Amino acid sequence: MACAAQRANPGPYERCLRQQLASLADSPGRPDLTRANRAEQVAIESACADDKRSGGPAQYYDCLRRQLSQLGYGDALAEPRAVASTQAAPAAASGSTTAAASAQAARSSAQSILAGTSAFEQTSIERACAAQRASRDPSNYDSCLRWQMASLARSPGRPDLSNATAGDLLVLENACAFEKNNSGPAQYYSCLRREMERQGVQ
Repeated sequence: MACAAQRANPGPYERCLRQQLASLADSPGRPDLTRANRAEQVAIESACADDKRSGGPAQYYDCLRRQLSQLGYGDALAEPRAVASTQAAPAAASGSTTAAASAQAARSSAQSILAGTSAFEQTSIERACAAQRASRDPSNYDSCLRWQMASLARSPGRPDLSNATAGDLLVLENACAFEKNNSGPAQYYSCLRREMERQGVQ
């Protein structure tokens, strides 16, 4: 992907590939994310999505290490290239069987991710992840659900609207309709708090 723009021109494309291979050879390799919890792993992957799509593997791995360091895990998670290569061989040998097992695991785990949330929060999260649910890769939907749950865990929760009038509620709901229907509960609750402050609703 990092060299996709040069693919139509053999010379620049070849130079880009060589540069990417050289950078990868100098890289310590992909860091081990397993000490981070699932919510942190999803947050890290989201923060490094652009590097993963456009920057090439070395840049992507550097981003992962930076994010791990910011979360307090330091450089101890950097995985030696020899270990990574050893692990890659059996993974390649397992082929499609491993991929099928991973897909099944992603589907199974997605069923329990939303446990403990309210009916509204479940519906809101599922709407926010509708595009990923339609993806051919079940792990995309799984990751979206986990990201929404991590955001919800960091959120102060739904604000208290018990003192709001019917008119206040209508204004708040209209102002936050997009977040409610598209962005997930954490952003919806944040929008409600923002609008309550703006409208002077206590």
